[in-house]
Amino acid sequence: MAKLVSRRNPYIIGRPIDDPKLLFGRQDLFCLLEDNLNQGIKVTLLHGQRRIGKSSIIRNIPKSVQLENFVFISFNLEDYTRENLSKILADLAQEIVEHLEIDSQKIKLPSIEELDKEPYIFYSQFLTKVLDWLDGKRIVFLLDEFEALSDRYSASRLENFFSYLHSLIEVEDKLFLIMFAGRQTANIPNLFNYFQDASTCEIGFLNKDSATQLITQPASGILEYEPEAIQAIIELSAGHPYFIQVICFAIFVRARELDESHINRQDIDNIVDKAIENAEAGLAWFWDGLTIPEKIVFSAVAESQKIAIEKFKTVPESLFKLLNKYEMIKIEALEKVVKELIAYKFLDEKGEKIKIELVRRWLLQRHPLRQEIKELEKLNQEENYSSYKNKNNLAIEEKKLNNLDNNYNNNLVLSAKNSKSAVAERPLSLNNEDCYTSISSELARLSIPRSLEHIRITIQDNQQESEIPQQEEKYQSTSKLKIYPLGKSRLSKFIYFLAIAGTMTICAAFVGIGVGYFSSRCLANENKVLGVFCAENPKMNLSSGDRTFFPIINNTYRDQAIESFKIGDYPAAVKLFQQAVESDRTDPEVLIYYNNARAKEKGKPLTLAVVVPADNTKSAQQILLGVARVQQEFNDKNDSNGRLLSIIIANEGNGQEPEKAKQVAAELIKSKSLLGVIGANYSEATKTALTEYENVGISVRYFTSTKNIKLKIKELLTSNSVIN
Repeated sequence: MAKLVSRRNPYIIGRPIDDPKLLFGRQDLFCLLEDNLNQGIKVTLLHGQRRIGKSSIIRNIPKSVQLENFVFISFNLEDYTRENLSKILADLAQEIVEHLEIDSQKIKLPSIEELDKEPYIFYSQFLTKVLDWLDGKRIVFLLDEFEALSDRYSASRLENFFSYLHSLIEVEDKLFLIMFAGRQTANIPNLFNYFQDASTCEIGFLNKDSATQLITQPASGILEYEPEAIQAIIELSAGHPYFIQVICFAIFVRARELDESHINRQDIDNIVDKAIENAEAGLAWFWDGLTIPEKIVFSAVAESQKIAIEKFKTVPESLFKLLNKYEMIKIEALEKVVKELIAYKFLDEKGEKIKIELVRRWLLQRHPLRQEIKELEKLNQEENYSSYKNKNNLAIEEKKLNNLDNNYNNNLVLSAKNSKSAVAERPLSLNNEDCYTSISSELARLSIPRSLEHIRITIQDNQQESEIPQQEEKYQSTSKLKIYPLGKSRLSKFIYFLAIAGTMTICAAFVGIGVGYFSSRCLANENKVLGVFCAENPKMNLSSGDRTFFPIINNTYRDQAIESFKIGDYPAAVKLFQQAVESDRTDPEVLIYYNNARAKEKGKPLTLAVVVPADNTKSAQQILLGVARVQQEFNDKNDSNGRLLSIIIANEGNGQEPEKAKQVAAELIKSKSLLGVIGANYSEATKTALTEYENVGISVRYFTSTKNIKLKIKELLTSNSVIN
């Protein structure tokens, strides 16, 4: 065996595999795809757990599906959750032209503006010409992260996209779809209504032979595994390729340290904790995507298995028996959850054991059952407190309303012509059906005229946005007050009351009662919990332009630009951020966001992240100033014919919080488009997160002063073959 010293680790954690020789156990899948295309099956839907290897499969389909009369176009939908149909189609057209290396002079790309007016020119004026250019060949769209469009904010966009894709494959014989989605596929609304004839296939775990190949072949000639060691790895991973790579990565590191090439079962036992540590960021998706009942069941099964092992039992006791001691949990509600986790392949067929042993051990370390029960108890307490506050506030408001009624009822006589006045807008934080029913009756009791069509109580889903009537409806008369019931929005947390002011100022005063506590704003890195409490959210530590880390700096243009950026209106965001820059040229954050909006508007940005201690405003601003100057210079140089640079700002707090740095890293590495990370060399917190980035193959560059930031950014772009 060769010496291991200075050998590069051959196992890959988190990065897609480009070499078909290193992609084991997927040949049957490639054969299925080949057969489907040969038989003219227009749509194939592939689904599976996260980290199961979808991206690796996508990259290898063109190399492994041997069909000369087909061309494959990959398109990732991850970044399009808030984009409209015209933007998606415009970028898809751009991807087709670039992949096929078509001269843009021969086939004109449709613009977003043109697609807004008539979406079907994508087919009639673009795709038909591409197919003619291909001279008989067929196109297969490989659509990754399909479930990214299925969040509750994207329902209408999803429907439009489904409908459009269905129309395309109906009219074009030479177009085929292969769609990739996660375990939520079955929950995507109307998916199978549009694609009833789709062929579906699960991307599952590797069988024993394929798992053995993945264990032994990358380190062939370097490591020698005993059969018992191979079996131990398979038992820990259940054949999940990501966890095999995680375990083997740790084995190789230890073997290299000891300069030992022979691997036995004891060696596997020695690296389990290190493997769990290396997989920390990747394991987050196992947890973050679960509901609270799923988390309770998951932790309960892990606890039940632990008890069985300690008592030398082969069959764990029923998790429902274990949970019976917690009276607050309804066992009946958890039975369905168990079935779902079995279907997701998180639990075994009987629901008694966690499928992946490494995940079970991680759960016992990070998410023990007692801890999850406490989280549920805390949530229930918050809900009860919220309900109590709502009822208490309602009682106070009813008392005040009675006083208002007694004092002003005789004076509230308004004519329709007096109702055409300005809109008074005040948030009313009530999350209870009785609340808005009572408000409705009180409004009626206060003799509000029927002609006020624009008075609305509007339920919004997690968004503090007021619903303003269309201009043409503004002065129409109506026979009733419009109330949108809470039951129509499953996660509704905010109620907004819009009223015509004018002589109705008394109503505006009524709406403002009792709002203070519930409408208080959270910090930049916090979210509202249950519409009331502020809690830290790791995702809020990242921003490309959708929040500011320096709210103490007053800049109205910046705040307006952020709102435009949030909804994907990048042209408006560009103009507003430019005005924000002109209004305060000392603030590098707005200059970065201005260039980010430019990059988003142009499409397919090059993405880097900069980690800063945003709690230390002076230090963070110095770092961002260096980054902003480099980004501005790069984008000005490439604006006419190249991709622009976008910067994600990542807040690691004060630079002295290792755990926060790890949280930031865990969020950053979820972005598949991230090319690299830069951070200050003196930040110990950033250094602790280095392993998280290395595990997924993301390059990190540290700078010792702001003067060499440009060099470090250039190194990252060069290493990714973006620039020479």
